[in-house]
Amino acid sequence: MSEQEKANIHSAYQMAAEMTYIVAVGLSQAKEKSEARKMHRHRKNRAPFSN
Repeated sequence: MSEQEKANIHSAYQMAAEMTYIVAVGLSQAKEKSEARKMHRHRKNRAPFSN
């Protein structure tokens, strides 16, 4: 395998790793927003304290 082919493979793996990271960060942010909305909805629908 030539040095150019090795460099191309390395570049492809690097790009795949970067894309995987971007997707993982995006998914975790979406999950955090979803959980925050869920908690907010739960608080909003909660019955007030009665004394």
